Amino acid sequence: MSVLDASLWLEVAVQRQPVETLPAPPILVPGHFDGEVLSGLRGLVRGRELSKADGLALAKDLRSAALLRVALRELVEKAWPLSTSVSAYDAFYVALARREQAALFTCDAKLAAGAADLCDVHLVL
Repeated sequence: MSVLDASLWLEVAVQRQPVETLPAPPILVPGHFDGEVLSGLRGLVRGRELSKADGLALAKDLRSAALLRVALRELVEKAWPLSTSVSAYDAFYVALARREQAALFTCDAKLAAGAADLCDVHLVL
């Protein structure tokens, strides 16, 4: 079991990272994962790194992604104290990884550095 953050999913989705960099199932994500991915896709479209059609297709693919989504309400109390080391959004990934004693996979170097002493982090570059 592993926790995946939005940065790595996006990198794989736009083929900047090979699909083999994703952890093996089961893969857990906090409930805001879809919103973060959608925001990332919109940024890529606005930056003209991705066409609108491709952005929409990847957003639709997200619906069927084999990810186990965990409601944020289950993580709020555990995420709160972690938000001094990482962003409030990232604290949910760390809280989930800690709760499940799972590795956190990310392409976000800032998240990896902030969470290094909090959970097992795999930074994919």
